[in-house]
Amino acid sequence: MSAVPQAEQPILLREDRDGICTLTMNRPQQLNLLTSEMLCALQEAFDSFKNDKKTRVVVLAGAGKGFCAGHDLKEIKALKELPKIEALFGQCSRMMQSIPALPQPVIARVQGVAVGRNLQRKHAMEMLLTGEPISATRALEWGLVNKVVPLDQLDAEVQKLASTLAAKPPATVAAGKRAFYQQMDLGLEQAYALASGVIAGSFAHEEGRSGMDAFIDKRPPPKH
Repeated sequence: MSAVPQAEQPILLREDRDGICTLTMNRPQQLNLLTSEMLCALQEAFDSFKNDKKTRVVVLAGAGKGFCAGHDLKEIKALKELPKIEALFGQCSRMMQSIPALPQPVIARVQGVAVGRNLQRKHAMEMLLTGEPISATRALEWGLVNKVVPLDQLDAEVQKLASTLAAKPPATVAAGKRAFYQQMDLGLEQAYALASGVIAGSFAHEEGRSGMDAFIDKRPPPKH
């Protein structure tokens, strides 16, 4: 029995289990390039999480040997005209901005090649001017990733982190994530004011009070 051709397989796989949704970019032979088709599939998936009360954590993965090799240069070359190319990059920007805007934490399960990174200016400049990839160890040193583990331990570590996050009160997690990104562009005084309001609101919320009681009584917080 012959395998199903890649083009006929779903471009994005979805698996939901115990409040954790795993999205797997499913074009391994193309290193899961960010084609317009892939961007559309990711955008649709992220949009579906905005009012999803069942999904507490999102894991983004890539099938095959690499996570994602970035944009499809052949597609960009075929577009030729500047407005069409700009539209593609605009589509990518909207998709990327959807991730921090989600109420759920998003974990990237990265193996092999990955591009489109979040870096400090000096590190970003080095990569921009040299065009050279960096190792997983260097990515950890630069604070680009949270943890580096052997490939055979990757799934277990992702599951461990996802399960830990999924057990937290979703409203509190969503508020904390939202405040984190809002603080980035604020001055120190405004940042403290924002954080104080969010923390106070979390303690006043039923989820926060339940968690506070559990901490005081030295027992696991209740699941909401």
